[in-house]
Order: sequence, then C-alpha cells, then structure tokens
Amino acid sequence: MKSIFSALLAVPFLASTCLQAADLGDPAPELKIAKWVKGEPVQIGDNEKGIYVVEFWATWCPPCRTSIPHLTEVQNRFKDKNVTIIGVTDEKESTVKPFVDNLGSKMDYRVAIDEGATSDGYMKAYGVNGIPHAFIVQDKKIIWHGHPMAGLDKTLEEVVSGKYDLAKAKAKMKAETLMDQFREAAAEGDDAKADKVAAEIQATIKDGVITQEFDPVKE
Repeated sequence: MKSIFSALLAVPFLASTCLQAADLGDPAPELKIAKWVKGEPVQIGDNEKGIYVVEFWATWCPPCRTSIPHLTEVQNRFKDKNVTIIGVTDEKESTVKPFVDNLGSKMDYRVAIDEGATSDGYMKAYGVNGIPHAFIVQDKKIIWHGHPMAGLDKTLEEVVSGKYDLAKAKAKMKAETLMDQFREAAAEGDDAKADKVAAEIQATIKDGVITQEFDPVKE
C-alpha cells in the first residue's frame, strides 16, 4: 500500500531541488520502527564503531527492486567492517513480509516498517523526494546520502578506510544542488534566478569544488 512514500517519485538517480534544512554532518535521528520484518532490531548508535546505511524503499517501486541485489552485495562485502544496512518502508506487514520472504537470501539485510517519523527525520529533513534513497550514518551523524547505486559502495570504502572527507563531500553536494537549481530555473525561464545561481556555481568552480567546465548556455 502506498502511503508516505507514494508522495515520493520512484525515479532512479533523482536529485532533490528543494532547499535542504538538514546538512551532512547533522545528527542522525533515531529509527522509529513499527515492525522489524527481517533481522534483529538495531538502533543508530548501538555500536559505537558501527556504520549504518538507512535506505528508504517500497515494494511497488521498480528502481527500489533493482537496487536490492546491489544492497545485498554491499552488505555482504562490508559485513565484517561494522556496516549494517536497514531497508525502511512504510507499507503494511502483509505486503512487505511475503515480498521479503520470497526473495530470501537475495535480500540479505535488515528490513523494517517505519512508524512514519523515520522518513520525516531523514527524507523530509533533507528535502529528498525520490526513492530508493540511502543515508550513511557514522558516529550518529549523517555523512552521505544518495541513490544506493550511485556511489554508496565507493563511499563506504572511504568511510571504513578512514579516508572519507566530510567537508569535501558537503562542498560537492552543495555544488550538485546548485547545478540542479540552475537547470530548474532555466527550464522555468526564470533568468534572474538562473543568473544568480550561475554566479554561485562559478564561485564554486573558482574554489575548486566543481572541477568540470560550466557553460550556462549549454546547460
């Protein structure tokens, strides 16, 4: 059944163009779970050395189903590195459990049903309007978020090896948000806004945050 997530567009690699109230490095909300469908219950911060991946998905979402084997591969790859993946949906147990049971070891990570507050604390707080979408949590802080098949495994490699640069990640995400805002303004014909955002993008290029060339005309 589609409820909270039905308001989220199930589009692969969808980037939010909303103004984000939350930022990377902000505290990670506790998980508010109505039912654990697969795996033992966990809570953010149970393991001080733990790294958590909180992924929002739904059974009715084709891109979410496509991501499941990849998430299983990632969980198995990092299971000895204190990485715990939790797939969170807001559907009814009568829908989720048969789906998860049918997949068996093909969906080999924890699966939970949201009370509602978990989605608000992560998806809504970060202005994300598409699923599947994953958040990496370390030291009770959200340090990365994005499509689970677009950089999750690479980022986890950096995190577990101690090479992840949060400040650089924040700058990169800001730059990507600006690019999305520019394209949106251009598509809407809002020249004033597009020019303002373009100037901000040029500044990030000057600072070395964006390394690619930026041509407002071509964009």
